[in-house]
Amino acid sequence: MSKENTNAEKNTEAATSAEPVSKAAALKKHKGKKKKKIIKTVIIISVILIVLLFAAFRVGIFGKNMRAQETTHSTYTVSKRTITEIIESTGTIAPKDEYYVTPLVNGEILEDYFEEGDNVVEDQPLYLIDSESGDSKIQQLANNVEIAENNLNRVYDSMDDIYIKSTISGTIEKIHIEVGDDVRATQAVADVIDKKTMLVDIPFFEVDVSSGIINIGDKATVMLGEDRYIDGYVKSIGASSYPNTYGTSVRNITVAVTNNGSISNSTAAYSATINECVSNGGGVFEYNDYGSIISYGAGEIIDIAFNEGDYINKGDYFATFSDTSLKYSIEDGENNVENALINLDNARDELDNYKIKAPKTGKIVTKTYKTGDTVYSGMTGTSLAVIYDMSALKFTMNIDELDIDKLEIGQDVIVTCDSREGKEYNGKITNMNIIGTTVNGTTTYPVEVTIDNVEIPEERITDKDGTIHKKYKTGMTSTVTTHNLVSSVQNEEGTFYNYSGNITVKQTITGELYIDDTFLRQYGSSYVIRDNFYTFSDDFSTLTLEQQNTKEMLRISMNVDAKIIIEKHVDVLAIPLTAVSRGDIVKVIKNPTDVTPAKGGDKQIGTAPLNVQFEEVRVKTGVSDDDYIEILEGINENDIVLINPSDDGIDDIFNMMMGQGGPPAGNSSGGGMQGPPAGGM
Repeated sequence: MSKENTNAEKNTEAATSAEPVSKAAALKKHKGKKKKKIIKTVIIISVILIVLLFAAFRVGIFGKNMRAQETTHSTYTVSKRTITEIIESTGTIAPKDEYYVTPLVNGEILEDYFEEGDNVVEDQPLYLIDSESGDSKIQQLANNVEIAENNLNRVYDSMDDIYIKSTISGTIEKIHIEVGDDVRATQAVADVIDKKTMLVDIPFFEVDVSSGIINIGDKATVMLGEDRYIDGYVKSIGASSYPNTYGTSVRNITVAVTNNGSISNSTAAYSATINECVSNGGGVFEYNDYGSIISYGAGEIIDIAFNEGDYINKGDYFATFSDTSLKYSIEDGENNVENALINLDNARDELDNYKIKAPKTGKIVTKTYKTGDTVYSGMTGTSLAVIYDMSALKFTMNIDELDIDKLEIGQDVIVTCDSREGKEYNGKITNMNIIGTTVNGTTTYPVEVTIDNVEIPEERITDKDGTIHKKYKTGMTSTVTTHNLVSSVQNEEGTFYNYSGNITVKQTITGELYIDDTFLRQYGSSYVIRDNFYTFSDDFSTLTLEQQNTKEMLRISMNVDAKIIIEKHVDVLAIPLTAVSRGDIVKVIKNPTDVTPAKGGDKQIGTAPLNVQFEEVRVKTGVSDDDYIEILEGINENDIVLINPSDDGIDDIFNMMMGQGGPPAGNSSGGGMQGPPAGGM
């Protein structure tokens, strides 16, 4: 049952059981039917208008402004070419690094040694600041060191009151005390024997000694037994002679030897030879030194610094009494001296801060302070000067997350700049940040590109006269000329060297170099005035002048475009991008004789009539550039394809307006247009 009949029955029932239907309800029902009829009429009219519009485009009744009066298709003959896939981005040129010169001290600038635009080298003097306050500080700290040392020496004088000091050197044979023992004055606390050195007194003839043949320090060889010898030296010579058993006058010579472990205080020495003089007899070895460590103070022992068998030197502190106040005073005094010396050294180092030097080699781009200005340590907001490291230029480009994995450090980048029309610069990717930035759902990653400011050797040109023309990767060029010495003149001011090219260099008696009145500042092995670099031979017989030209060079803050080569396929089948439709469909002409080659220009380009026969072929594609796409499968070399078939744009408009598939793509231009599908709307 229809909706209208159902409503009628309901209305009849309502009229029977209640009051009659109002006029307003009847009017509302009538208007509803009328509204549906209007909507249906509008839809029908719209479809008719769309069809008429499509037909108008087909026959070209809107004229050239709406649709070109095309009479042919453009064609392309499939051929091989090189396809390069690239990623493009932009950036702004910056120096490799920039350095801000800031003061570390307070004071007035007495001198400045540079101007904006100058090239400077690392550690080159830039400013001299008044160091009067620094000099006063150093003198005060030097006085503090002297006071601390005097105080410590007074404490040292009292050290014997708490320490037991060794008066001999040697090995500790026996220790007679323990920690906690009470020790009295003059008590022996340990026995020490020097076993490293052994002494023996051997008689020599007085005539050999008095004649000066034997002297202290001379080498001596001592015989210990048959075929056993040990070397030593003369330690001392007896003061007087005495007669031996035969009445011959002899004198004792004390020989010291280094104990190799085989000598004791009872080992015999049978004879000795010194400077070819043989002894008159032998002797018995004794220890070089032996005795006891004696305590000259009294009290409880709280520390023993050595063990039995240890070697102790004369003057070492063997043990400590319980009175530790002096020990702490010594430690404090030593710390005070050390701190005073550190403060003095730091102040002397700070004195160098009054001589401000260039932190790095580069070009001065900003000079904010000059002679007479006052500067303050740690001043913020303004630097004294800014130095750009121009050994390389760099810029940062933001790469889409879809492309970032295609890049890597070291990849080549082709750089162009609107301000340097027709110029290309070659850079490399030097850094890729792993942290991206997301904006409106798209993430990009910063990628740094560096263009080294180095010469391109293969582009160097040498003229017949020897002039060298260099070209750098950043676009800078330079001209190098050689000038020979013509004459030199010396007077009270210094030496004047006259070179070819009317160049005169003055060398003062202090060694400074000037060209006219301009001081030459050293820059590596050269001297520099702005962008002119002068290099002299050792004898000043030749002068090499390099003049840099930055007119074609990329400048700081210039905007640049960058292309990164991702993949390059050489000698592959390729067709124009516009020849490939959605779904990787290509329209291939069936009969190549229908194509008319273009006159001149690209031989692959041609035309075909609108009714040319073609077939649709699905292809497999590879890499692409801005204009062409690689074809891996589907068509062959020398096949001819349609470029932008003339009706495709109109068909797309029609399809979009109809909201469904339009006329099917035919294999000729004679296919009739199909209307909308049957059925009511």
